[in-house]
Amino acid sequence: MKKNLLTLAFISMIHLASNAQLFDYAWHKNIPSTNFETVDYEFSGIDGDTLFLIGILSYEDSIDLNPGAGYDWITDEDPIGASRIVYMSKYEKNTGAYLGSKKLIEFSDSSGYLYVHDFLIDNNGQLIIAGRKTTNEVDFDPSSNSAGWYSGTNNGQYIAFYSSNGNYTGHIEYTGSVSISSMDVDENNNLYWSGAIYGTVDLDFTAGVDNFTPSNGSYDVAISKIDLSNQNYVWSKVFGGNAYEGADKIYAQYGKLFVLGDFESDTIDFDPSIGQQVKLGSSIGTLWSFISQYDYDGAYQNAIVFGGSDETEIYYSGIDDQGNLSVSGQIYQGDTIDVDPSPLVQLLNTENQDPFFVINYSSNLELNWAKTITSVL
Repeated sequence: MKKNLLTLAFISMIHLASNAQLFDYAWHKNIPSTNFETVDYEFSGIDGDTLFLIGILSYEDSIDLNPGAGYDWITDEDPIGASRIVYMSKYEKNTGAYLGSKKLIEFSDSSGYLYVHDFLIDNNGQLIIAGRKTTNEVDFDPSSNSAGWYSGTNNGQYIAFYSSNGNYTGHIEYTGSVSISSMDVDENNNLYWSGAIYGTVDLDFTAGVDNFTPSNGSYDVAISKIDLSNQNYVWSKVFGGNAYEGADKIYAQYGKLFVLGDFESDTIDFDPSIGQQVKLGSSIGTLWSFISQYDYDGAYQNAIVFGGSDETEIYYSGIDDQGNLSVSGQIYQGDTIDVDPSPLVQLLNTENQDPFFVINYSSNLELNWAKTITSVL
């Protein structure tokens, strides 16, 4: 039987006396599977000395999550070959030693699908998974075959909660026209998610109702806050323009929320309150990037946009301990873009076609520096 390998690697960073930073190889492990499409998504997180890996097993496949001398296979046993299993495995961070694995979510439906969009570990070591399902046949607690079944309609979003040992503790269901793309938690262990709505949808997952509808275009950005101490709904905010808008990432730190995404509107209002904070884009259909900022109550603070006559996309982002935000992406068709939100102009060197960029902003969205990475065509 053909085996494929998922490689689990760990690289540490060393600070030298010269203040330079070098990456140092620590270890890697090969995790064999029996099918090419074993893992469609991989997410990882570190809690203390434990490294967590989240993946999806599908199509009558198996994966040995123990990279050591022993074996610990998780198997998709669905006879029709259409099931998908979300699994968790744990490893010792410093050595890669195997600490165990468990099935978290599974379903079996020949016409359905299951997606994982984000994974994080909260301040109490709880595992949180967000995603989308297209079928009713989803069990969030396959170990006990109990109350973990998704009760909503066929198409919807979910947020599922597990202990550090993979034991099911609960889940949240959203039905209707909503998509969750990213999550983060603040210092008080409140959960925030970002995404989009593309029709009227109730974002209050409790018995209450909090309906939202895109203001003008077909999509609007949505952000929501959940009290994780008792999984209570706190608030949701929606903002957008007159075409497409979507959020790809959200960060919560030191009382501030940062929302990163893109939009195709010629203008976009980042203030979800009655007041307007409008930023100009380009012509409708041209993709621009944005970073907007809010407090933990969802009140608007600041926003920046950047783009050109063609697509400008943010691919990756991160936030450091001081709240400085770094983003990297690509500028298509060699556009020149101003990435400085102040009256000053900071134009990236975009003489060559489709360059990559790296930009660093302060916690107040002031430009620290920007670089482009280009090649000669």
